[in-house]
Amino acid sequence: MKRFLKSKKGIAILATLAVIAGAGAAYASFSSSGAGTGTATVGASHNVVISSTTTGTLYPVSTAPAANTTITIDNTAGGGNEYVNQVTLTSITNSNEYNAGSNPGGCKDIWFEFDTSPVTIAHTVNAGSTYTTPTAVATIWLKDDGVTPADQDGCQNVTVTAHYTSN
Repeated sequence: MKRFLKSKKGIAILATLAVIAGAGAAYASFSSSGAGTGTATVGASHNVVISSTTTGTLYPVSTAPAANTTITIDNTAGGGNEYVNQVTLTSITNSNEYNAGSNPGGCKDIWFEFDTSPVTIAHTVNAGSTYTTPTAVATIWLKDDGVTPADQDGCQNVTVTAHYTSN
């Protein structure tokens, strides 16, 4: 047997057996199973601030728009990127509100009309930045309510505030 093991044929057979045994050991070292878990924290959306800028001065008109409006979305309060699809005008108020009892000469909110609502924004506002519509996207008009002839002197020099929401 010693002589066989020292022969070329014996050495070849021993080498082949060693390779086969090593391959079996390698296979066993790569076959395993296991289980585990991992965690991640997901942030939450937050409210953006919507504002508008109107160019021009409002005067009583019947058919022509008085002031063009751009809308700005402010996302500097913290958090991540926020997608704003639409901005909707919810109301218009003014600094000299009409009241039949206490301010009958005031300015009626219904005299102000916003011609486009909702306004499609369809823009992602990156965290820490603002986005302003590149062109005027809407127009504010000062119109008569159409119910009764009205003296709109109560609207002179008032500040008009547009209130918005977004989705």
